Amino acid sequence: MKESFFESTPVYKKYMLLRILERGRETTQRDIAKELNISVAMANFYVDMLEEEGFLKRNYSSKKTVFYDVTSKGIDYRKNLSIDFLKSSLEVYNIAKLEIVPEIYNIQKKGYKNILMYGAGEVCELLLYVMSTDSKVEINVLALIDDDESKVGKVIGNKPIISPNDIKNYNYDGILISSYRHFSNIYKRIKEMNISKDKIINFFEEF
Repeated sequence: MKESFFESTPVYKKYMLLRILERGRETTQRDIAKELNISVAMANFYVDMLEEEGFLKRNYSSKKTVFYDVTSKGIDYRKNLSIDFLKSSLEVYNIAKLEIVPEIYNIQKKGYKNILMYGAGEVCELLLYVMSTDSKVEINVLALIDDDESKVGKVIGNKPIISPNDIKNYNYDGILISSYRHFSNIYKRIKEMNISKDKIINFFEEF
């Protein structure tokens, strides 16, 4: 199960609920529950809370149809939460960067210059960003590999996403597994392609 630093907190749910309601007043509590991954009863709880705080108003067009209008106070509150959320995200990123950078330097010291990254998801995006913003990193990422065919042909940070079948077309020093959740499956897949173990770059755990 994917976890987040923010999505479990009440403040985050209030922030996301206001964003959802600002998109359209015909949003139902079932829609809210689905997007926030909570029960309809819990969605109703948060709607009640925001209404009591003056951040939204219910407008009934009939006994069965209700519209949710975000008030100007609610818009200002959501904007302030956006800034707070950005600050918190930046703090988490800076902490993560302190842990990531030494690992990247270590990979570089081992002689890896031209690499492929296997797993074109959020971890991959973070690693690419950290490497691109640190002048001491001289590792060249040639391409990103992913098993999801819908991603193949797309680009992340100007790096093309390729299928595992395209690995043979690249002259690389190593393949960095850039996924935490799918680490074991990716490692197994690389081994099945008879790629030497010394070309597999471990970032998360011991083999």
